[in-house]
Amino acid sequence: MGIKNGLSNGTIDILATDTVIFDVATATRILISEFSCDPTAATSVSFYRSPDLTSASGKRLGDVSFSIDGTVDIGFLIGQGFSFGQNIIAIAAATGVNATMTYALFDGDSV
Repeated sequence: MGIKNGLSNGTIDILATDTVIFDVATATRILISEFSCDPTAATSVSFYRSPDLTSASGKRLGDVSFSIDGTVDIGFLIGQGFSFGQNIIAIAAATGVNATMTYALFDGDSV
């Protein structure tokens, strides 16, 4: 099994509709080591673990309300593991939230 640490999927703009933070169809398992949001306005975001790319079939992991600008760590996602078929979905009440995530990838490949 290969383990690759310190990977990032770049900055993701969380929209007011289902936004795929990570599609775990491309990995055996990931473990989130850092996750933060940088809102540009007061809003809230809901996070889901979903078997597909929608929140409707997912389990809500938690909600975060932002009242001011500034980067906020999303503690309940840090340390979470997601296996193949468990996608990370987010929905913002209003646009203007950027998310960044660092993770470790566990797959069947050699490193």
